[in-house]
Amino acid sequence: MTFQTRAIELPPDLAERLAAIVGTTAFQAFELVGVQSLNNRVLQLVCPGSGQAYAVRLASERAAAHMGVDRREEAAIAQAAGKAGIGPELVHYDLDSGMMISKWIDRAVPLQPQALQQRPIMLQAIALARRLHAIGADALAGKGRTIFERIAHMERSAAALNAGELIQARHRNRLDALAAAAPRPRWVTHNDLWPNNILADGTRFWLTDWEFSGIGDGMYDLASLSLSAGLDATAEQDLLAAYGDGDLDWLAAMKWVVCYFEAVWSANMALLSASAPAAGGQPFDFKAHSEQMLAKLDAG
Repeated sequence: MTFQTRAIELPPDLAERLAAIVGTTAFQAFELVGVQSLNNRVLQLVCPGSGQAYAVRLASERAAAHMGVDRREEAAIAQAAGKAGIGPELVHYDLDSGMMISKWIDRAVPLQPQALQQRPIMLQAIALARRLHAIGADALAGKGRTIFERIAHMERSAAALNAGELIQARHRNRLDALAAAAPRPRWVTHNDLWPNNILADGTRFWLTDWEFSGIGDGMYDLASLSLSAGLDATAEQDLLAAYGDGDLDWLAAMKWVVCYFEAVWSANMALLSASAPAAGGQPFDFKAHSEQMLAKLDAG
């Protein structure tokens, strides 16, 4: 299985910028079909002469500003992950526009939404997360932020967009209490560890999409994996054993925080009138997703 692509013609100014970075004007550009990138646009750049191929991420600056994306933070984490062999090798990062160019991983495609329900695949994902978390927070030279700081930024953005009373006071109070109780951030964390951000090339897994990455204790990433797979308590115990750290109570708390994050993120996207294809090619309904996540806050 490979990505489906569609040949496109780039605007002259973008084509010129890319040529200066990859060192040739002899390249072909392709749009990826059916790729779930809800905040940005992703292209493939193929250079027939050298045999090199690149992934080009064209960032949405409007969305990034409301999501609290720090381009220096993202670039530092993408570079560290690439050097560690966890993510694609970073070739170029433009701090002004957010354009990111990485080496293309041949034959790599995103995991299907239900893939993590298969134990061998889940174990590979856990091992990859553990490798990411082995990168210490000090490697970012003070650039990393916690998931709680990112949520706070998005809540301020939602208020600026006239979202009204999005989150009930009791839920915000619980989030504040969890932030105060959270262990000291020790590691680099992905913070968006859903199947569509895990690439499989037939041999191993890679992580991609670093916009929401930061620092933490790792449990938020495991919570995302658990929610993706719909794990019960027994399976979550197995997850923690495979990871080698954590406890069920804190994992449950972080699952609640994931739902909080998703509710505020998707509310912002809905208010920005964002439109993006979901994995199956149909428009992603940000408003409905936010409402579903808000309902889970009560259930949790």
